[in-house]
Amino acid sequence: MAVSVVVETLEGAGSALSGEEPYRAFTGIDGIELWHWPVSKRTERGAKMHAKLAVADRSVLLITSANLTQSGVGKNIEAGLLIRGGTVPQRTAEHVDALRASGDLARLR
Repeated sequence: MAVSVVVETLEGAGSALSGEEPYRAFTGIDGIELWHWPVSKRTERGAKMHAKLAVADRSVLLITSANLTQSGVGKNIEAGLLIRGGTVPQRTAEHVDALRASGDLARLR
């Protein structure tokens, strides 16, 4: 089973991120498909990839405010919601699938 990860790029983040490309955190992990929201597909200048969610087996969904940055992990107050079952995890996975199918999300590697 493939795992799809959608990440922001340094280009997409503008000055909000610095350092290495965020997708490099996933380099060397087998079975991961990396996706991003190309700047050319963003209808508003300065729009950012800000969603933080994870869907497992289309039946479990985690939605969180947490950024995987030093500030997000080390000094901010963050919150999340875990949903098990129901239609929301399935519908969320279908939405991400639709974004990939339409080309709004593009494959990084």
